[in-house]
This record gives sequence, C-alpha cells and structure tokens, in this order.
Amino acid sequence: MILFLSSSFLRRVRLQWKPSLTAFLVGDRNLYFFYPDALMEVSEITPATVDSFLAQHGKESLQLLGFLTPGELANLPGYAQLVTGDVYDPVGWKAVLHWPDEQGEESRILEIKISNQ
Repeated sequence: MILFLSSSFLRRVRLQWKPSLTAFLVGDRNLYFFYPDALMEVSEITPATVDSFLAQHGKESLQLLGFLTPGELANLPGYAQLVTGDVYDPVGWKAVLHWPDEQGEESRILEIKISNQ
C-alpha cells in the first residue's frame, strides 16, 4: 500500500507546520493508494473526534484517510497514520496502517511516495 504526498499537499503541510501538528488527512483512496489532498488541524485525535468529523463531512466526495501526528496512535484501525516524529522534512516521516485481524490488530507499513516537484 502506498501513501502519495503531492507537492500541493506538502505545501499545505508546510503552511501549517509546527512540531506538534495533529491533523486529519482528507482525500481519496482506492484499494492500494492513499492520496491526501488536504489536512484539517485538530487538537486531538480520538474516536469521538473522528465520529464528529464523519458526522459533519461524511457525505462529501473526499473522505477521511487517516491522521498526521507527531507519534503513532493506537486503537484507530483502518486509517493511515502519517507519523512525523516532530520532523519537518517528509523524508523522515513514516506511515502505518493498523488493520484488525484474528489476533487483534496488525500493523502494516505504508510506502511513502513524495512528488518530485
């Protein structure tokens, strides 16, 4: 699975950047690709904030793909997590996807592709 970071998305991140930036990733997804287009800064990411976002924006064409956070989150399976580690440069970021399985939850690494522009 691939998380593609376009140059326009990275510009948006740079405009809002701070080491503790926590945000929802909003964009498009298909079976193997996550393509965030926008981010919505939030104070925290919890099941309640996710439910609130989905109640307000769930019928729009773009969908909640996951989260941009300084550290990895637990207990939110099915969403991509772009973990910055408080680092400004996206080359140092990692992406994971927690997926439910028979033993509880499996953590899958997402490959990050960064636009060349």
